[in-house]
Amino acid sequence: GRRRTRRRSRCCCAERRWHRCARRGAVSSSLPASPSARDRVVATRALCACHASHASSTSRVPEDQRLWPSHPTPAPDRTSSPPSTRAVPSNAVPTTMLPRTRRYAFLLLARAAAADASVSFAQTLGSHMVLQHDASRVWGVADVADGAVVNVTVERDDAPTIWAVGAVENGSWVVDLPPQPPTPVSTKNGTVAAAPGAAVTASVGGAAASLDDVVFGEVWLCSGQSNMAFLLENAFDGAAEARRADLFPAIRYATVAKVTADAPQADAPMRQNWSVGSSATISQPDADVADDDWLYNSAVCYLYAQELLLGLNASVAIGVLASDWGGTDIESWSSPAALARCPGSKMTDGSVRYNAMIAPLHAMALRGAIWYQGEANAGAADLYGCQLPALVDDWRGLFGDDFAFGFVSLAGFVSNGTQYPMTRYRMQATTDKALPLSAN
Repeated sequence: GRRRTRRRSRCCCAERRWHRCARRGAVSSSLPASPSARDRVVATRALCACHASHASSTSRVPEDQRLWPSHPTPAPDRTSSPPSTRAVPSNAVPTTMLPRTRRYAFLLLARAAAADASVSFAQTLGSHMVLQHDASRVWGVADVADGAVVNVTVERDDAPTIWAVGAVENGSWVVDLPPQPPTPVSTKNGTVAAAPGAAVTASVGGAAASLDDVVFGEVWLCSGQSNMAFLLENAFDGAAEARRADLFPAIRYATVAKVTADAPQADAPMRQNWSVGSSATISQPDADVADDDWLYNSAVCYLYAQELLLGLNASVAIGVLASDWGGTDIESWSSPAALARCPGSKMTDGSVRYNAMIAPLHAMALRGAIWYQGEANAGAADLYGCQLPALVDDWRGLFGDDFAFGFVSLAGFVSNGTQYPMTRYRMQATTDKALPLSAN
């Protein structure tokens, strides 16, 4: 009882000193967010000039050197949290530290270290995206020491919240999520929509990043040259199809930016971030783009997603990620290991799109890919018969052995000596190495 009384007496005395110094301007006349008596004790010990000397009753601490800026004096609040849980404003500049305030100084330094930490998701991920429901993962970068634990939470309205952890290694992190039930999809008045998505949060070292409206379903990659890249509005009856996109918000899509690299990259910039299907988001042409004048979204990729959605009885959300570029050959989409399997492959731009637009996606869990390419290699049909199976095998090594791979055969016509029929034949001969599109 005596110890408690003495402690209360010391707090009261310190509080009176704080009020005296506040009236003189030696400390700010207030603390943020209803200061407690303990807050005022700390402020008094740190900055109160009269605590060290009573020589000058008119001295004032400059405004920019006060622990907190001046505000109207709040009513005392003895129920507020202690300083260890209070965020210190960025303009906190303690100018006088007495020996008994070392603990407080340590807390300030610890908070500064936490503020310096940062974490973010990979550019390939984003709000409104679809994650593969049975084998999903998220990844990104963090500016913290190696070995720091990354905590990921997935908060869903339709399923229990889940937690998963990973560790930072060389500034990067990957966290595998447990299998998830698909996000419910329903049809109302002809519109097929997914239920509200989950909030996915990654946190490490006091920093956090979040994605909103993330749904779980089936995810596919779409790649190739202009056959894959042309826009929905360029397809037969494309304008009507673009308007009908409002009926399928259960389809989500994104487009990787057209970039090249001489070595595999850790992340891929996006031309179109993940978007909910609608007539407003489905297509964006740009005549200033030098390669094929098409930004997003691939007509073949979108229509394939629509067929999947309806083929699965409109019960599972579909996500499609387009990574395509008009006029490109298969060599640029193949890894060096795949090219080494096929002597005679052109190496002028070998692997440059694989490095920048495929390899950065390696951590993404995918159901499979569809491929529409071949004209750029029609002059060497026999070599293409080696290159396409090599690409299929290599991508399966990147994304998983059960990775389904489908492709569109070229039309069987001859023009200016091209070998489209032979290339078509070589593509069809590859089907024994590619899983059917109905694979589970």
